[in-house]
Amino acid sequence: SDQYFYSFLPVRRVGFRVAIQGPFELTANRGDARSCLHNVALRDVVLDVFLSAVDDPDIGKRALSYVGVQTPDPFWIQLRSKIIEGLRQKACITTEQGTLVAPGQCILRGSGRVGAVARLVPGDLLAAACGLSFARALPSELGMLRAVGVSCFGWSHVVQCLQWAGAGGGLGHRLCNG
Repeated sequence: SDQYFYSFLPVRRVGFRVAIQGPFELTANRGDARSCLHNVALRDVVLDVFLSAVDDPDIGKRALSYVGVQTPDPFWIQLRSKIIEGLRQKACITTEQGTLVAPGQCILRGSGRVGAVARLVPGDLLAAACGLSFARALPSELGMLRAVGVSCFGWSHVVQCLQWAGAGGGLGHRLCNG
């Protein structure tokens, strides 16, 4: 669930699923962080610490869930946007094989006709033909996966897989012979 940000005592929930603690300068009613250079610097440290922590595979595999939902507060939206941008370069997506990869190294199987074809493509063929892995994704995670840059399997991937498989069977054999 959403966690509070703290300035020694809980201040308010800001949409992240990790607690944020720091000596933030607060508004007079202690209801929010003031928009000042000191707080911006602290917010940037939170970004650096979060992205460094993602290098640990135990944290990396849960990183997307920690980002939480978008908050209406511009101060915290900037942090969330920067975290999402930073995660694009981090191994934070679990593949169907159970490994962690960066968002650009995997794709979603997709839906519709191309999704039906994607379900026929074994992961090893996708890896050999396209250099990608299929991301393991729950429906509730699709928005965040797309936000960090995970794309969907498309017809261009079908063509690459068919070209790679060539006459030796592979995907073409599976599509034609069930």
